[in-house]
Amino acid sequence: IAFATIQCVNLGILLAKNPLILIGTNRFKESKQISLSAHTRFTTFTVWSWCLQGIYFALTIVCTLAPSLAERFPLIPMSAWVLFEISLPVSILVTLIVTYVLYPFLVQKKLSSALFFELRSLMMHNFNLIFMVAELLLNGFPTISPWHAPFAVIYGMCYVVFAWAWEYSGGVFYYFFLNYSHDRAPLFYVALVLALYLFYAMGWLLKTELNRYPVASCVAMAAVIPQTLMFTPYLERRQAPARAH
Repeated sequence: IAFATIQCVNLGILLAKNPLILIGTNRFKESKQISLSAHTRFTTFTVWSWCLQGIYFALTIVCTLAPSLAERFPLIPMSAWVLFEISLPVSILVTLIVTYVLYPFLVQKKLSSALFFELRSLMMHNFNLIFMVAELLLNGFPTISPWHAPFAVIYGMCYVVFAWAWEYSGGVFYYFFLNYSHDRAPLFYVALVLALYLFYAMGWLLKTELNRYPVASCVAMAAVIPQTLMFTPYLERRQAPARAH
């Protein structure tokens, strides 16, 4: 319930009146600035993923507060299980892409990366993973099924198709690796599919090891997960002026 409340607060911040200014590219490889407000804020993959988590938390609240309803309609807990299996690898993907792909890309191109270090952006690109790891530790699902891995890939491919349609209708590709006119676009698409399978496998392995060695698994996650968060380059960014002096 607490996680769902935070989700609602964060989506409320997302829908604030102040427009969000992003820079992307079109199919002609031209940089283009776009202002997102109201419903257009829901065109980024990060927001898609937050909405997916919001639906998951809504279903878990139903299962928690109305167990008889969940027993009567088994599709509710089954859907929550699958949504969790999708949300976990997707949250890893979002955080890693922003931290180790998009941020270095902007630095390399000498473009402003200030947007990534706003409180709202730090929440959007980090708390999704924190929530899902907490769910991995606390929820009652006995396992993550390896047979459900294609669901995560299908979800990712749905956004790819949406990104094509969004750009064609006058929007932009927010993520350069989704631009089908890029010379390495086929490689990027294959890498995206493999990454989703890899992160799903990571989630399955973590859940399996948690069931067998809960304490050791928690210690390992506590050591590794902070390195994936956007706070890592944030701290480096804050420390850079100090090192310069």
